[in-house]
Amino acid sequence: MFSLILQSAKKFVTKKLPRIIYGKLPKAVIKKITLKKFEKAWNDLFLGSVAGIVSEQAYNYMVKNHVPKWATKSAAAVLYGVIWYYLN
Repeated sequence: MFSLILQSAKKFVTKKLPRIIYGKLPKAVIKKITLKKFEKAWNDLFLGSVAGIVSEQAYNYMVKNHVPKWATKSAAAVLYGVIWYYLN
């Protein structure tokens, strides 16, 4: 059940939401940017920033709890990769 919800949410965020937003942009912007380019930029910027924020928060939490920095950096990098993989 959770997998179905995750797939549905992923499809909405990566496909439907950018199209809804693109449709609300001014016509001057739509003339210069295609839907395909907008979707690519949306997915790269939005999903990349989500993964970055989560990994940064995890890094800060581990540092506060006296986890060695080498382990903290590795864990944050792995977390970033996992989030990026599942969102894309």
